[in-house]
Amino acid sequence: MICRVILFLALCCVSVFSQTQYLRYAIIVGQNDGGASVGKLQYAERDARRVADVLKSIGDFPKENVILLTNPDSLDILNSIERTSLLVRNKQEQEKALFMFYYSGHADISSLLLGKTRFSLEKIQKMITAFPAAFKIGVFDACQSGVVTAFKGGTRAEPFYLQNNAALVKGQAIIASASATERAQESSTLKGSVFTFHWINGLNGSADISADNQVTLNEAYQYAYRKTIETSALATGEIQHPVYRFNIAGQGDIVLTNLNKSESGIFLGNDCEGKFLVLSEDFLEVYADFYKEKSRDIFISLNHGKYTIVNARGSDVSTLALTLKRKIITNVKQNMFIANTLTESRIKGHSDSPVNYSKTMPRGYRDLSIGGGAGFVLYPDFDTDNWDRDVFLQITSGYSLFSNVSLYLDAQALLFCKSGQIQAGLDYVKNNGVSDLFIGAGGGLEYAFHQFSDFSDALSGTATVHAGFTTSIGKHANLQVRIPFTAVFKETHDYRLGVDFSIFFRK
Repeated sequence: MICRVILFLALCCVSVFSQTQYLRYAIIVGQNDGGASVGKLQYAERDARRVADVLKSIGDFPKENVILLTNPDSLDILNSIERTSLLVRNKQEQEKALFMFYYSGHADISSLLLGKTRFSLEKIQKMITAFPAAFKIGVFDACQSGVVTAFKGGTRAEPFYLQNNAALVKGQAIIASASATERAQESSTLKGSVFTFHWINGLNGSADISADNQVTLNEAYQYAYRKTIETSALATGEIQHPVYRFNIAGQGDIVLTNLNKSESGIFLGNDCEGKFLVLSEDFLEVYADFYKEKSRDIFISLNHGKYTIVNARGSDVSTLALTLKRKIITNVKQNMFIANTLTESRIKGHSDSPVNYSKTMPRGYRDLSIGGGAGFVLYPDFDTDNWDRDVFLQITSGYSLFSNVSLYLDAQALLFCKSGQIQAGLDYVKNNGVSDLFIGAGGGLEYAFHQFSDFSDALSGTATVHAGFTTSIGKHANLQVRIPFTAVFKETHDYRLGVDFSIFFRK
């Protein structure tokens, strides 16, 4: 551990030195509104804010040098580029400046679509090329944005490889999230566009293939390329291929983020291996997605807060819930995980219903589960030891409302007393790594057959509380054991204590 700390500090010094060679400037643009001809995007402006936050926090971009434009028109972008260009020239920093232009929004084959205005893709590419900086980066996340890489013969390409040394690299790289003939996808589960989601996760550490606590342009593109293809293929079957064109002089690589600047995060050492997902506590957001071999360490930059880490090694899946504190790096070890299963996508701007890619829920209920079972019930009578008994059959179902709250609906038939009952209620579910423990309450109605001539006399209200557990007994089946206490409200109250067993089949 001491050796790792020394190595960590040494890498910090080296990476800070290499990253601060450039004076960094960025214009980050997000536009949900592409005009009347296309549907509004949900996450383009959020994408832009998240990219700006990453660049300012761990990208060595000074806050005053990062311009964030949300819901801009073409004149806003033009003025921002011209003002930033003039600023660099006035400071005479052209030979040591790095400039990044990022755009998330609508585009067609010729232009960025900005509300009621348009901005020529060819013009924006020329402005990036002419910007007074040693190195220029353009990142475009929009449908058909690959056109911007083709003005000088660029074609679809797999991740590029640069040799890394201490030289100050000059030139430019233009990256597009989709080819000139493809549509970019955004995901309501990922809460962002597919490409930018993976681009940001890569910058936060998932792309750090070299395990040197810094993410380069090369690493970020390789990671985003692979993950965008994977996610789009699994989500819709319509594969989205990021493309690039670059013109670079020198044999270095561009460091985009320095993970040592992160205020908090997780460090996974040599004993951890397999596929890792870092999720929010409620499983609704993904902050990292990577495969780790035992031979390398990895650090993921994360804000302080509560997270769940999912680790898959072959068919074995385990989870770890943890709370990260500000300015503290948390060491994660393999033995901290408890043995125990993100995303829907749509074409950017399309109004089609999102396509479900996958969803992580507690093991007991996966959205909708339906089953049947039987049980035994006692009628407590404390004035005598002769308690009445009965057996019942039931059909039961559960629907997950949230990660730990489920709705249940039961229909029961008591055989000896010849009555039927329907009940509904809510369960609070807590997974202990082996099964789902739950407590719940509900109410309903009971109808007694052949005992009353009047319908209203045969009908009674019921209330119940129960506790139990649900555990998996197969890929699509669960066993549920439940202990209910039920009150039946007649002229005199009737109480029942029981136990039931059910097999659920998950949809």
